[in-house]
Amino acid sequence: HSIWFSSLADHGWPGLLMFMGIFGWTWFKLSAVIRRHKKDDAQWLNELARMLQVCLVAYFVGGSFLSLAYFDLPWHFMAIALILERESQKICAGKKSPVAANAGQPALEQEFSQPLRT
Repeated sequence: HSIWFSSLADHGWPGLLMFMGIFGWTWFKLSAVIRRHKKDDAQWLNELARMLQVCLVAYFVGGSFLSLAYFDLPWHFMAIALILERESQKICAGKKSPVAANAGQPALEQEFSQPLRT
């Protein structure tokens, strides 16, 4: 038995395709984080995304020989991947914002360096 046949037997073809689609989406999101942070200050995002991909590969290989379809650890990996993607977006958005450009200034100077809104 394997995760693939177990999912197919329990949920049919639509369930297997959804199961594989969720893993494909997770892999795609992790690949985007890896590409986004190849050479910048947030190198830890790149390394964590790579290691999560290694964990998913280990799950795919182990699951191909064992019945691990309802093992909860890969779902935790997916949740971590989602959080990692959100952190990556926040960091990238912070690089482009005008407030981040004034990051070396004290908070009070940052507040007054912004134009007044009427």
